[in-house]
Amino acid sequence: MMNDETPLKEENYFDTNRRYRILGTLGAGNFGIVYRAFDEKWHEEVALKTSRDDSIEQQQWLKEEYRIQSDMVHPVLVQPDELREEAGRFYFTMKLVDRAQTFTDYFMARRRSNVEEGSLLAEVCAAAAELAEGLQTIHSFGRIHGDIKPENVLINVNGEVALLDFGFTRATYDPYALQADVDRLLGTPSYLPPEQYEPAAANATADWYALGLMLYEVICEIPAFRGDPLEVLIAKQMSAPRVAEKKSTVPVLLADLVDAMLDPDPVKRPQGQDICRVLHQQAEHEHATSSTETWLSNQAFLDDAFIGREEELAELALTFSAVCRGVAQVVEIIGPSGIGKSALIQQFLDLRIKVDDPLVLAGRCLPNEAIPYKAFDAVVNELAKSCLDLPDSIASQLVSASEAASLATLFPELKRVRVFNGLAANAPQIADPRTQRQSGFMALSKIIQNIARQKPIIVWVDDIQWADSDSA
Repeated sequence: MMNDETPLKEENYFDTNRRYRILGTLGAGNFGIVYRAFDEKWHEEVALKTSRDDSIEQQQWLKEEYRIQSDMVHPVLVQPDELREEAGRFYFTMKLVDRAQTFTDYFMARRRSNVEEGSLLAEVCAAAAELAEGLQTIHSFGRIHGDIKPENVLINVNGEVALLDFGFTRATYDPYALQADVDRLLGTPSYLPPEQYEPAAANATADWYALGLMLYEVICEIPAFRGDPLEVLIAKQMSAPRVAEKKSTVPVLLADLVDAMLDPDPVKRPQGQDICRVLHQQAEHEHATSSTETWLSNQAFLDDAFIGREEELAELALTFSAVCRGVAQVVEIIGPSGIGKSALIQQFLDLRIKVDDPLVLAGRCLPNEAIPYKAFDAVVNELAKSCLDLPDSIASQLVSASEAASLATLFPELKRVRVFNGLAANAPQIADPRTQRQSGFMALSKIIQNIARQKPIIVWVDDIQWADSDSA
């Protein structure tokens, strides 16, 4: 396994199976490193992303990024290929975006090549419209990207836009964000909206603010804010410079849009559909190549009213009532692909959360995940998140020290819960893997049973047909 300090030589292989040969580093951030690698199996170059270190937090961060990215389908969103584990460290591969420049560099180069200003603005609007539609797809999942900046938006020689780095993508409603989120400024300060400098619920308007900053920089040929971090923060809280003050030749509709996207008050910023509409209008007005049809997310139907399935919802409600009376239930939802099984469960959960406030532990088996116990991995992560808020006196009674040690060996993310980590550290390890596995799953069952005495629990594992043999 390579680390940050390992010299990147041609003979370096990332994995012990010698499938991925490292060719160089594409980029690195606080949490992850992206390598250019050669896939010896498929004989092609790929991008390979792994964590900065082998800490539990960073491993979980990487897995969540992969799962989030896998769910979202749009031409500008780079789809990940395989999630694998190597000596306790996770990594995934994805399509290599080659011969590309950052959003700002691409258009600065276009300007230097003497492209007529009107045509250049049309190209900018066409690319920004594609990006905005990709962001709408992310937002339709109840999430924000959280780190929109030029370095994460690439445009290749064919003018194709790619949005990268979902490491800061987070839910707008998740009360159990990673514990470290509370004390960390998430995102790149230069492109954060003023409200994100203080602990607050994530909001889609943060992505629109960052896109507005990128548009301003490309259109006006200068960043909207300059200075040290404190000066920039104060300036952002006051107001942004207006586009017309720097470039009076910019169409009024486009200038007004960028100005509105940079409003210090997130409530006053335009919505995604309005941003897409104006950007498309400006692109088409200048005869740039741009689709007039907005790409619909593969989950866009969830925004519409859920029609039908009353009998199935009623049956699930009866089953849940039995659970509330203390009777454990197992429900299997089967049917052809695309019939709406996941949508049915999501609708049921939405209804129950509003009425009964159960603890929902949801996971999904993805076909390209090659990690141990993948049917339970995301479920246990959700369990760990829910336990973070438990008082130590309660958490310490959920399992014994030996049980915590076995469970933490199978699912290290539970060590994020301080009490579990302490119990596991002071307990002897079980040498026999089969006995350890049995003890760990008995401990998992015990924790769920103990919490269920306080509130109902729903465990949902989607696409369980892709589960591995360890999960059986």
